[in-house]
Amino acid sequence: MLVAVTRRALSAWRAVAMVFAAACMLPAVASAAGPTHAEFVRQADFLCTQAAAQTKALGTAKTRAQVAENLRISIFIGQTLRSSTLAIPAPPADRPLIRRGMAAMANELAALRRARSALLAGENAAFQADLRRAKAAHAKAVAAARTLGLKACT
Repeated sequence: MLVAVTRRALSAWRAVAMVFAAACMLPAVASAAGPTHAEFVRQADFLCTQAAAQTKALGTAKTRAQVAENLRISIFIGQTLRSSTLAIPAPPADRPLIRRGMAAMANELAALRRARSALLAGENAAFQADLRRAKAAHAKAVAAARTLGLKACT
């Protein structure tokens, strides 16, 4: 039962991670006049595509230990995506929405870290609660990505 629930939760988190990654990657490429929204979206979609491929390559976990390891790697992918996104210049008009999406991503990653710790400690109720928190944070990140016009991250 835990493994089945965990697979669904991890699959949902993967989708969330991709969307959040795109929202985080939005501060796009700078041009001579500054970054444009279209440049930002293009680069963010590219980063989301890359992060999604890395997460998908993890496969489906079948044991508690595999779920914990997939979470560890997924958190690393999310942290890398978030850092990369924050390093990209963004159009001034997009920055508030990007900051909101990045804050949601940080909350998602924190909830996933707590979920992994709870899983390793055998605290199933805490594990499920933290996965729900991660999913809620992910929904906020996806909303930001959609508002920005990202396709690969939603």
